[in-house]
Amino acid sequence: MRAIQTVAVRRFALDGFEAVTIDMVAAEAAVSPSTVYRYFGVKEQLVVWDEHDAAIEAALGQHFGKLPPFDALATAFATAYDLANEQLKALRERAELIDSTPALLAHQIANLNLERVALTKALTKAYRSRGRELCLDLVARIAITALLAGFERWQSSRSRKSLSTWITEAFDAARAAVDAPR
Repeated sequence: MRAIQTVAVRRFALDGFEAVTIDMVAAEAAVSPSTVYRYFGVKEQLVVWDEHDAAIEAALGQHFGKLPPFDALATAFATAYDLANEQLKALRERAELIDSTPALLAHQIANLNLERVALTKALTKAYRSRGRELCLDLVARIAITALLAGFERWQSSRSRKSLSTWITEAFDAARAAVDAPR
């Protein structure tokens, strides 16, 4: 999937998202179009798909139930996005393509909403919190917002701070904002 995504992102960046077809990506990646559809489903997913999702799920599994929900999410996301330079470069290229392409941005927003729903269900199950779904939904929403803020700061800063550090700082800022005196 990563090899196909690499081809797709490069082609989209060169020729524009709308101009490139799945058939073109498949041909350049030396796979059939049906393979691309089977792995990704839709063209937008070629860019939005994140190979780090498995690492996030593993990190969540390690921390859910052992840390308070928000802390578990902060630790899991920071751990999963502690990446090597090559991975960060590919992630930055995808993020820039998403930000500059309305169809990709809309698809990413829709995906984030689905992830929030799944995250709320996972939190409810892990913390056996029936009746607290609203609270855990808010935890999931704030966590996703903090994750996005960390990504955006990393993407725009070009500083020496790692993505993982930006994510940690964004979660700390979210925690401080929620705890701020009235």
